[in-house]
Amino acid sequence: RNQIVEIVLKQGEFSQSAAQLTAASLGLFCFGMIGYSFVPLLSRVFFSFQDTKTPTFIVLAVITLNITLSFYFVWFLGSANFFTDFLIKFFSLPAGLEIAVLGLPLALSIGAIFHFIFLAGFLYRRIGDFGIKEILNSFSKILIAAILMTAGVYFVVQNISGAIFQTLIAGFTAGL
Repeated sequence: RNQIVEIVLKQGEFSQSAAQLTAASLGLFCFGMIGYSFVPLLSRVFFSFQDTKTPTFIVLAVITLNITLSFYFVWFLGSANFFTDFLIKFFSLPAGLEIAVLGLPLALSIGAIFHFIFLAGFLYRRIGDFGIKEILNSFSKILIAAILMTAGVYFVVQNISGAIFQTLIAGFTAGL
């Protein structure tokens, strides 16, 4: 994340702390990637059943959840606490940096995951079992491969210097 942000944005008036917050925000958005990926698919399943009401009501609930979580996390991260300390250490941010803005991507990622869970739950209630065991089996294999890839990319990033070179090598390693 840091290498991508440094290459693309760290120019002119964009400071080091702004680049670090942007990279941390990108990392928090990645947390909700599974939700962002499956919500359009599950919504289309409901649309194929000529059911537009269920996804609409779920979206309204998720929007309410997003707004509530956004206000809460911005407030919560605005003061020193255990979670603020955890995020600062996890994203290697400098001490004393105002990280309240990280509450927004965190709230949106959690909202996306809940959106996915709500849609999947309502779909399960509507059509019953849709091969959840096979999906979980495939997911476990993908998760193991992702963990191995993450370890490989982490090794490359920690042991090779230079942002552009790190990005190229990490991208190549991830592509394997």
